[in-house]
Amino acid sequence: MTDDLEGSFRKTLADANLQAAVYSGTGLLMQKRQAVVNREVLPDYQELRDQARALKEHALGNLDYYLEQFEGQVVARGGKVVWCRDGKEAAAFLVRLALE
Repeated sequence: MTDDLEGSFRKTLADANLQAAVYSGTGLLMQKRQAVVNREVLPDYQELRDQARALKEHALGNLDYYLEQFEGQVVARGGKVVWCRDGKEAAAFLVRLALE
C-alpha cells in the first residue's frame, strides 16, 4: 500500500462524522435485529444461529477442499483463478490488473 493511500485510510478512519454514522447505523441494525429475532416472530432463532455457526466452522475447516472445488468450477466455465498468499499479494495483483 502506498503512503498516500494509507494516509487516506487513516484520515477516513479518524473522521468523527463517519464514526458517528457507523455508531448510529450499528445501533439501528441491532434494534431491527432484535425486532426480527423476537421469540414470537422467529422462535427457533438460536437453533438457526447454532446451525449457521456449525456450517461456518465446517466450511472453514475444509476450506482447501471448497476452494479447489470452486477453482475447478471457474476453470470449467472458462474463468481463471489467481491464488495469493496474503492480502498484500492480492492487492499487488489487483494494482497490476488495473494498470493493464
